[in-house]
Amino acid sequence: MATRNGTRNREPKQKKPSKYRNKRVVYDGYNFDSKAECQYYIDLKDRKLRGEITDFKMQVPFVLQEGYLSPSTGKKIRPITYISDFIVTFPDGREIVQDVKGSRGFMTEVFKLKKKLFEFRYKIPLEIVTVKVPRS
Repeated sequence: MATRNGTRNREPKQKKPSKYRNKRVVYDGYNFDSKAECQYYIDLKDRKLRGEITDFKMQVPFVLQEGYLSPSTGKKIRPITYISDFIVTFPDGREIVQDVKGSRGFMTEVFKLKKKLFEFRYKIPLEIVTVKVPRS
């Protein structure tokens, strides 16, 4: 191995897999956090063409708790937010908020807490959608 100035050349680092083994995907110019989320987007586009749904929105943020000044330190505390994967609108005007999970439907403790806060604050259910994506 060649050296320069007494140090070894570094070999390229192996890219570390993501924490939850999801693979980011770019499709239709959108960045998706996982293959499952991308597949569900494709399904929603198809359902919209067939008239089963009228519209859908992606990555809509919700404030679960506003920011505030800490009474003990006086520092500004950021708000707690949740970003939904999709909001789906049906022909009857009904909307549902959805979060997409892979085939195992793994939910972190943070997500479980945010789901509870979301449902308490907005008084609507947060639907979990599991999507089975073939392995590649």
